[in-house]
Amino acid sequence: MLILFLLVLFAYYLLLPLIILIWYTWYVRSKKKSYVHSASKFNLPRDENGNILKPAIVGDIERARLNSDDVIATIFDLAIKKYLRMDEKDTKEKAFGVFDKTVNRLILTRLKNPDEQLDNYEKILMDRLFITGDSIIINNLLWDFVDTFHKMEKNVIQILLERKYYARNPWKQKILLIILAIASCVFTYNFFLTLVILFLSKKLHGRTALGDKIAFNIDELKLFIKSIDENYSLQKDRFNIAEQIIPYAVSLGFIDKYLEQLKIISPDYNPAWLTGNIDVSSLYYFLMACIDSSGGGIRGNAGIYATGESGV
Repeated sequence: MLILFLLVLFAYYLLLPLIILIWYTWYVRSKKKSYVHSASKFNLPRDENGNILKPAIVGDIERARLNSDDVIATIFDLAIKKYLRMDEKDTKEKAFGVFDKTVNRLILTRLKNPDEQLDNYEKILMDRLFITGDSIIINNLLWDFVDTFHKMEKNVIQILLERKYYARNPWKQKILLIILAIASCVFTYNFFLTLVILFLSKKLHGRTALGDKIAFNIDELKLFIKSIDENYSLQKDRFNIAEQIIPYAVSLGFIDKYLEQLKIISPDYNPAWLTGNIDVSSLYYFLMACIDSSGGGIRGNAGIYATGESGV
């Protein structure tokens, strides 16, 4: 009886965690063997029907959660598609309600209303941006944007679930695994199993086989951006797509490297959707400061899923 009891303890406290780790290692390796990446491909990621995936969707498939980069990528994407324009202007304002002073402001102007080409999260963003009219000072994003962000995030996750890129809400799956890890630690003192489950909570997102296939296409774009020096001539020949990649570079976290190379490809590049002395890189960091200041750590919260493999 004692031997049986010891065997059960051994199986639960040591063998079970090891089996889980072995399964995870096999699972990841088997998926990597299914695909062969090529950095020379730089077509925009497409869904199973051949439709181009939008930057925020790409970012959420990659990380399993929306973050401020995805919001900025969406703004850039809407600008490139001529839904809005950004202008840096000097405006006259009253200092202390008495003295005139000149202030440099970034103005967002709506060029057309949301239509059937936009997803709900894009319409939510457009409605928030232009809540007071067709033209706003972008500094006004410093207030109450966090509510808009959570509405966008909820809609993007809904899209991923409806398209069957994820089997379940990745945030709920993470919470469930954390609860399981805590229970393993508190009630059975299996610290090894606790660590294994916490590890899996960061790595497994609940992505489906279809989601993994889409993620493979996203990896092709990531590899292209990372090796952009080698693909310089290819991108120069297709500059139209080079500009369209900007929102995806933002969403995937490679915007600085990409913009550096874009200057080499086209030193005189001046986007039609941005006027004034501000460049795309400065605009990105300005928007990031505005959104993060209002969001109370939107970027940090998204970091929960910033790394890891796709999973069940």
